[in-house]
Amino acid sequence: MRTPRSNDRVVLDANVLADWLLFAVARRPSTRAQAAQRVYDTCCVVTYSTPLRKEAVGAAHHRGVRLPRETILEWLCRVVREGKLRRASKGQVAGAKLDAELRRRLPAEDVHVVELAVASRAVLVVSDDTNLVAASPAVLRAHDIEVVSPTTLLDRLGPAP
Repeated sequence: MRTPRSNDRVVLDANVLADWLLFAVARRPSTRAQAAQRVYDTCCVVTYSTPLRKEAVGAAHHRGVRLPRETILEWLCRVVREGKLRRASKGQVAGAKLDAELRRRLPAEDVHVVELAVASRAVLVVSDDTNLVAASPAVLRAHDIEVVSPTTLLDRLGPAP
């Protein structure tokens, strides 16, 4: 895959991301950070969802490679902080009505995780059942990332126009 220009909109699905991470990790297990960095450097837009985490971690374990949740979350936080994440796959969002409302109100085809500038802080919007974030609050604090649920985000957006 070519390296995209900064204005390209490249979308990776869960399988592609898992493969890219595993390619570097499996060959040189000591370079997990570089594996995540390679994906980060090559993507302007990336799909992210709870199924992605399960696929990436599950595939790694299947191949005998331990891929810590913190590695993926650390990479995701950097993408969010530097404004590279613009939209992501919907995944599981609590309630079809809420899902439809999010898609109508936000500039994304499918929304599961989206970066917004709210009071100069990056906001990581996750579905209420995403345990990846709950497991590593220190990583989020280090990056000054605030985690909110879709319901909270809708409240902040105010009344629909």
